[in-house]
Amino acid sequence: MMWQIPFSFNMGEAMINSTDDRIAFIYYDGKEDFKISYRKVNEIGRKIAGFLKEKFRNSQNIVALISDPSPNLLFAHIGVYLSGNISMPISPILGDELIRKRIEKAGPKLILCNKENIDRIRSLCDFSDIYTLDELVDEKIKFASEVQTEKTYPETPAMILFTSGSEKEPKGVIHGHKILIARSYIFKYMLQEINGLIWDVADWGWMAGMFYGPFPAMYLKKPFLIYRMRKFDPHEAIFVMKKFGVKIIFMPPTALRIIQNEVGSGNLNFKIDSLLTAGEYVGETLFHWIRDFFGVYPTEFYSQTEAGPIISNSPKLFPPKPSSMGKKIPGVAVKLVDENAIEIKKPGEIGDILVSISSPISMLGYFGEELKTDFGWFKTGDTAYFDDEGYFFYKGRRDKVIKTSGYRISPEEIEDVILKYANIESVVIPKADQTRQFILEILVKEEKNEKIGDIIRKYIGPHIKFNVRKVDEFPKTSTGKTKR
Repeated sequence: MMWQIPFSFNMGEAMINSTDDRIAFIYYDGKEDFKISYRKVNEIGRKIAGFLKEKFRNSQNIVALISDPSPNLLFAHIGVYLSGNISMPISPILGDELIRKRIEKAGPKLILCNKENIDRIRSLCDFSDIYTLDELVDEKIKFASEVQTEKTYPETPAMILFTSGSEKEPKGVIHGHKILIARSYIFKYMLQEINGLIWDVADWGWMAGMFYGPFPAMYLKKPFLIYRMRKFDPHEAIFVMKKFGVKIIFMPPTALRIIQNEVGSGNLNFKIDSLLTAGEYVGETLFHWIRDFFGVYPTEFYSQTEAGPIISNSPKLFPPKPSSMGKKIPGVAVKLVDENAIEIKKPGEIGDILVSISSPISMLGYFGEELKTDFGWFKTGDTAYFDDEGYFFYKGRRDKVIKTSGYRISPEEIEDVILKYANIESVVIPKADQTRQFILEILVKEEKNEKIGDIIRKYIGPHIKFNVRKVDEFPKTSTGKTKR
């Protein structure tokens, strides 16, 4: 598989370069559903672009987008790209401290959020240019012109997505407009054929929520569903799939384990074509349960915010191997290297996963930071090995980042928040969990303090599952460093 990267390219234009009455997406609010055409998306997207051009007079301004998935959020994304500006998606499920840090670090010129979060966002930052998405669409663009697309190139910055690094501060991953081409082609390659409605259950504050469903769907002109449950409910998820006849769905492994635990055995009694999953280890037991319950083998793949998808275990391409990550995706330059940075050629040897920074799937760099590479290769921080058939198997992280429910969490960031708001020293370590693979275990020397739970939920977010445990001493290595 090889993709063609044109000389000039704008992802907003590519998503709406159709002005007919075909259905772009269905929006379901939990009670009613609404069908939105490409003509409507084009009209509103271009008006938002016109408003932004009049407001800024130039391009490459950062616009923070803080909202649950909704039509107005999608329109805002498209308007930002059409006008040559840069989106900064932030999930509203993040806690106050994480949102504040992202806003402070990137310094957006405009913040657009859903009405449920407007007062909260205003309380977090000294910032005047904050509108609700409803206000933007219903009032601000009323007299704006439907402008032509700003000329951009594949390498022109289009999006900043923050992800937890190994230190206390989040890292802003910058992607160019080319990311839509690369991820859409890989999306199509893994599935081979796309017929029917697509639903991605993930939040749009993360790469998984945008690029494993709605964005490739618009690029490929395939219909998709916008619906985000406030809290993942396995019975509701199955109801929605059946109600709308979803044929292709993305669910992270944690969501699948919740369905497995609460719904159990049996089957869906409804035919889907493909189930995509990523972000965590699936494992053999869940792999076979998915086949029995959904009637399809999972299309599992390995990806990061910085680059991806990189490796895929797609049943449409070759026999899937349970517990493996799959094989290299054609057109993606990836390799394993040993501790001396020498490429591993022998099956069974564990090494670091590296991706070529020049690949269309790769980021442009980190916001405000120098990108460190090994002679043009980005080190993912993950380790793996491959067998004699070319299947890769995941081993773990090189750094201190903990993956829980598909989220990358910096333990030092958690420790810093607990110290700042509770004045309690702590050590955060991973703890094995049957549903989420890992949860956070927060070690403290004092008696359990109820404030810690409230602080985590408010400043880090309610999506993080944790346990607080009192210890006499924090775990240390032989050299006196914290042992995680």
